[in-house]
Amino acid sequence: MGRTAAVEPAADWTKLSHRYHKQPYLGSSLLEAALGDVVSLNKYRKSKQRAAAPRQAAVNRVKFGRSKPETRESQAEADRRRKELDDKKLD
Repeated sequence: MGRTAAVEPAADWTKLSHRYHKQPYLGSSLLEAALGDVVSLNKYRKSKQRAAAPRQAAVNRVKFGRSKPETRESQAEADRRRKELDDKKLD
C-alpha cells in the first residue's frame, strides 16, 4: 500500500563514497592512509607549551634570576635611598 522498504546503510561507506564524488574507488586502505591520523589540536597546543616551558624558564632565570643575597642587597639599597630622600624633605 505505498510502503517502501527501508534502505540499510552501506556496511562500508568508503566503497560507495566514490560514486557521490564521481571518483574511482581506490580502496579503503588507501583512503585511510590519505586521511592520516586524527589529531586533537588542543592536545597538540598543550604539549607544545609543556615542551617550551623549561626553555622559557631557563631564559627567565638568566634574565631575571638573582640570588637571595643580591636581592636583599638591592632591597637594602632601595630602602637606604628612600630614607635618605625622606630625610631631606622639608615638612
